[in-house]
Amino acid sequence: MFSATDNLLETTSGLEGCASLLHADLANNAIETVDALRPLASLSALGGLQLEDNPIAKLPAYRVDVLNALQQLQALDLYIYLYLSIFIHVYIDI
Repeated sequence: MFSATDNLLETTSGLEGCASLLHADLANNAIETVDALRPLASLSALGGLQLEDNPIAKLPAYRVDVLNALQQLQALDLYIYLYLSIFIHVYIDI
């Protein structure tokens, strides 16, 4: 687990080399866009990510956008991906 809460981080650049990272807690930072999370896309072991209290978390389709960009995630902000997957397919009809 990697924890970098409350650090005013704007990007995840630099974490792409952490191939065995399983969970990243980046809550309460300054991450505003999905593009700032793109370095995490190469981390196939990354199953959990916490982003609450970041500006990105206030966007309307925040969870859908993050899960589309980081498809290896199984949990986002402690929500189980399976539930979100069902929600996305049933209620958003993608």
